[in-house]
Amino acid sequence: MFRIITPTTAPALVLQLAGLGLSINGLREVIPAWRSRAWIRVTGRIVAAQPMSSVASVAWGKGTALVWDPGVIYEYVVDGATYRSQRVSFRGHWPTAEGALRVARRFQTRKKVTVWHDPVHHDQSVLVPGPGLANFVQVGAGLLIFAAGFALNSHPLGAA
Repeated sequence: MFRIITPTTAPALVLQLAGLGLSINGLREVIPAWRSRAWIRVTGRIVAAQPMSSVASVAWGKGTALVWDPGVIYEYVVDGATYRSQRVSFRGHWPTAEGALRVARRFQTRKKVTVWHDPVHHDQSVLVPGPGLANFVQVGAGLLIFAAGFALNSHPLGAA
């Protein structure tokens, strides 16, 4: 007789929910990143590019960690209004001193840059449009975890 509840039901459900949550969170970054490829291009200027560190709490745990931000601030003008932003890309960077420094060196103060901004929400902008590999890795990892939970529930341990 087929049992609906098995010893693996709870772990499988946890994997499925965790995988689904990870994928949805990843999609929250992939979708706007994908849309940014069609945003409007304007010329902007780097105002600052000074890496800075801050203490951040550790997700899913206790304690804190030192994280680094590239400190890139740029400004651009749309329809006569000046906007400032810090989002370099949707791709992210390694939150280490080296990672932040690498990004900051790429965008030196007072240099002119191409800024891509949302045609409706002009305050939303990036210097590097489009998604990166890391955006898709998060979605893919979530789907793999979800599939593992599904497989675990489909083939309970000890089943013949």
